[in-house]
This record gives sequence, structure tokens and C-alpha cells, in this order.
Amino acid sequence: MRSRLLNDVASLASRRFHERYVVNGTKEQYAIPDEILEAALSSARTALGEKAPISALSATEANAAIKFIADASDAVSSLDLHDFVVTNKQLIEQDERWAAARSAAGVLLGALGSDLAEWERQQGLA
Repeated sequence: MRSRLLNDVASLASRRFHERYVVNGTKEQYAIPDEILEAALSSARTALGEKAPISALSATEANAAIKFIADASDAVSSLDLHDFVVTNKQLIEQDERWAAARSAAGVLLGALGSDLAEWERQQGLA
């Protein structure tokens, strides 16, 4: 459960992941922005106890997860991820709302005691 949370949040926090799998994805290996976002939000909600015991996170981690859910949701609330006027490249490289959601994920990742650079190395992104 915790490893899924860390992986989903890191996937949202990592610009390198976005560049490889969203912007430059192949037919076989790609990622979809709204699925990255929803996976991270869903994992955070699950870890908070909607579908798992609250003990999955410490009080500090739970507070960080609550803040992440609010901040990431707020950041992308006006963003239509199905708007094909904006390319994936523009979304990842230029959209401030997406960058804010990515930043919120990075903050949560840090609160969980995980290192984004190490996760990227493990994923072959560094």
C-alpha cells in the first residue's frame, strides 16, 4: 500500500517521468496526464483511510496527504485534461496548474521521506 502511494505520487512529482511517458511516450509505453493525477489522488485518499486503516500514515504524513489532495485538486480544478487544444508538451512544460500539482506531489513525497531523484534513478529516468 505504501509503495503504491510512493510510486503514484512520484509519478506525478517527476517531470522526467512526464517528459518520457507523456510527451515522448511510445505506442507501447506511455502515460496519460489525467490518469497520473487520479492515481496519485486516489492513492493518497486510500492511505488516509477511505479504503484502508488510518495507521498507514503517521499524523504528519496524513496532514501532508490532506494538503496534497487539496492543493493538487485546486491547482487543476480549472484544467480540462481532455482539452485537445493544449498539447501534452505544452501541459507538461508550460502549464502553471500542472506544475503546481507536480509541486504539491513533490512536497508530499518529501513528507513521506522519499527522494524523487532516487525514485527517478530506480525508474531509469536519471
